[in-house]
Amino acid sequence: MNQRMRGFTMVELLVTVALLGLLTALSVATVGPLRERYSRRQAAELAASAAARAQLMARETGRCHTLEVYRADPVNPAGEPLEVLNIDEEGDRLRIRRRKTPDCEIQPVPAAELEHVEWVRMPGRMRVRVPTGKTEPEWRPNSRLREVSTELRFRASATGPELAVRLMNQGPVCVSELPLEECP
Repeated sequence: MNQRMRGFTMVELLVTVALLGLLTALSVATVGPLRERYSRRQAAELAASAAARAQLMARETGRCHTLEVYRADPVNPAGEPLEVLNIDEEGDRLRIRRRKTPDCEIQPVPAAELEHVEWVRMPGRMRVRVPTGKTEPEWRPNSRLREVSTELRFRASATGPELAVRLMNQGPVCVSELPLEECP
């Protein structure tokens, strides 16, 4: 009697491996942009919550609170964020600071007049910036912004799309895709 061997041929195994590789490549290409969009949204929600905390602390303490963009100093081995950025420069964290005195009219604010409250680090490789023509948000004790409105923008890469967090004078925070959508 001739017994027949059971199993898969080499061609069947190669086709199966090729199909699995193709499906894996397609799923990775699909998940990448979703992950970037999720990180942008997560960073925007972190900034919106930091803005809400700064506004609440300004009302509770009776002192002006600011939200500043910082970048970690690559030379510093401890990774302490030391470099405060100018308008339209990208950073990787936000810092909430408050004035030591209730006087909110002194402009520009001397560095010795501000005290640290809280750091907010952006997730992953997210970058945040205050766009040109806007100012860093500063809340007064009546919980209103110094300027009528301002915004923060987030991106995952130098060429990627941005997400905006707009801070309005009366207090609402609006997260929108760019080009800017209307806030409710």
